[in-house]
Amino acid sequence: MTPPTESVPWILLTQENPVYTPVLTDAKFMSKFKLLESYRLDYDFPLPVYSMPKLTSPLPVKEKDGLIMAAFSNCEPVRTEYMRQLMTFVQVDSYGACLRNKNDLVARYSSANGKNFKQLKTELAKKYKFTLVFFNQDCDYFVDDQLSHALDAGSVPVVMATDKLDEFLPGIFYTPS
Repeated sequence: MTPPTESVPWILLTQENPVYTPVLTDAKFMSKFKLLESYRLDYDFPLPVYSMPKLTSPLPVKEKDGLIMAAFSNCEPVRTEYMRQLMTFVQVDSYGACLRNKNDLVARYSSANGKNFKQLKTELAKKYKFTLVFFNQDCDYFVDDQLSHALDAGSVPVVMATDKLDEFLPGIFYTPS
């Protein structure tokens, strides 16, 4: 039996973007909830997945031997084509499933030497001047931890994401008008 929504306000908590959870666009389903908690900054209770970067001292640029790295495995057509075209002009070391040309990183849900994929990816990014940060979907306010991996590594993120990214880190990112 469903609890009464009049006397007990339902709160929806989700950290997924609507592309992966289409029920979030179903008006009848959403009408059950009086309050919303999510990664979205415009919800009743914003709870961003993105954590502030550690901003540890990066390697000096002259010690970085790689130019651009990528490590994503959701080969969405737009970003995969962007990376494919970029690769015709500059060396991009791709460690993920999308256009992989390097094998020096464990699989996404694996670990090595007591470190998980995300920790190993951040360590690897320290050797690169730039890191491609393409979020899984371009949804308003969706910012995931891929951004903090690049920033924690001291690698300049090249981002394909929501146009609201500057609201998470005001003044840090260029947003085309």
